[in-house]
Amino acid sequence: MKKVLISRGGGGLTGLDLHAGMWMAMQERGIIPTHLIGNSAGAITSAFHAVGNTADEFMSLISVLKDDDVLDPRFMWKFRILWLKWISDIEKTEHILNCNLSEDWSDYKIRFETVTCDIRDWTKVTLGESQDYTPIDAVIASMSISGYFPWKQIGDRFFTDGGVRANLPLPRNWKDYDEVYLLIASGRHYTTTSDNILSRLLANIRGYSLDQIYDVLEIVRGESHPNTEVHVLWPPFEVGRCMNFDHTLIEKAYHYTKDMLE
Repeated sequence: MKKVLISRGGGGLTGLDLHAGMWMAMQERGIIPTHLIGNSAGAITSAFHAVGNTADEFMSLISVLKDDDVLDPRFMWKFRILWLKWISDIEKTEHILNCNLSEDWSDYKIRFETVTCDIRDWTKVTLGESQDYTPIDAVIASMSISGYFPWKQIGDRFFTDGGVRANLPLPRNWKDYDEVYLLIASGRHYTTTSDNILSRLLANIRGYSLDQIYDVLEIVRGESHPNTEVHVLWPPFEVGRCMNFDHTLIEKAYHYTKDMLE
């Protein structure tokens, strides 16, 4: 049996749309992973995949969700109170995860890991099967965007979104796999109708995020790996605000991936 790694990157709510479409096309192609790793939106998708859902089931769930189903902005945020530590509570998202995922690692049919960041020293932390936390804890730790969601506490440690250090996770042993699929759910392009200090700062932050992705692509393209077939799937569509769903991207990502895999 082939050893197949699927790595899914972060991308907010639009990232879930993109991952749903890419997964559907890969399922039709008969690609069966033996190991899943993901960050943020990619961690959520990988957990649904690992626990036994099909791409059709995941798409059916994602395609009917609205922003308000997963985001719960705190009331005082409307007044931009600076002492607020996060914008949105996470209870709605936790409810969806609890209804669809298992808290028992043994229920997961495929090995999966998430990537998060320890806020004490901003080191990358990979969370996998453990007695100290549940799979749902591992997913939430990976998606807890600092400032948008509260940090996730596990024991005496606090974790924030893994995109700070590894928006597109690449395990050190990636060359041990026969096939590696890198699924990128971040928009390639940044456009804005404004040209002011805030828009320029946001563009720069986005550049830092994309820089991580390009670093990973340089690694897989620059290192010799004759026994590993690497596939990079990065839908070329312009993505708007990542913390808003855009379900039109599901079908676009599906057709893009289907064409790339033929």
